Amino acid sequence: MDVTLRAKLFLRLIAVAFRCDLTRYVSFALSNGFCSRTYPDLSTLNNYHQLTHTGGHYGPDPPNVLMKFITYYAGLYAALLGELKSTTEGAGTLLDNCLIYYGSELGEGWHTCTSMPVVLAGRAGGRIVPGRHLVYAPGTPLAKLFLAILQLAGSTKSATFGMGGDMPLDGLTS
Repeated sequence: MDVTLRAKLFLRLIAVAFRCDLTRYVSFALSNGFCSRTYPDLSTLNNYHQLTHTGGHYGPDPPNVLMKFITYYAGLYAALLGELKSTTEGAGTLLDNCLIYYGSELGEGWHTCTSMPVVLAGRAGGRIVPGRHLVYAPGTPLAKLFLAILQLAGSTKSATFGMGGDMPLDGLTS
């Protein structure tokens, strides 16, 4: 089965599971930074990992083909958000009651763990104020964000998370 079709089906299944209240927690990774999968429907013969090391140009691919991957992944994320936003739940939407994390395990193709791009969507039941761009001090561990997300989800047993997650990230909640 085509990877794009499979991804869309999984994301639709996630939305249905939320809609039916079968679960409130899901983890989904389409791939990882070391995946060598190619995406013929993106008109590239190379894989994402290879392209991150070359500034988006490698071999027969035109410059900036890396942007095709970024747009592709963001489009899948947007489709999931659209599914959640189109579902009424209580006085708002299912998206209003969710917190959907989108990110990468690395900041750039040179295997750094700094300046990592992260997008959070949803309002976490009114506990998150959306539509903001938050920038944290260099060196702030991503584990602080994950700890904050765990606590927003109601975990009372999680006082720490991973390396550096000794306190939740400031500024997320309203």
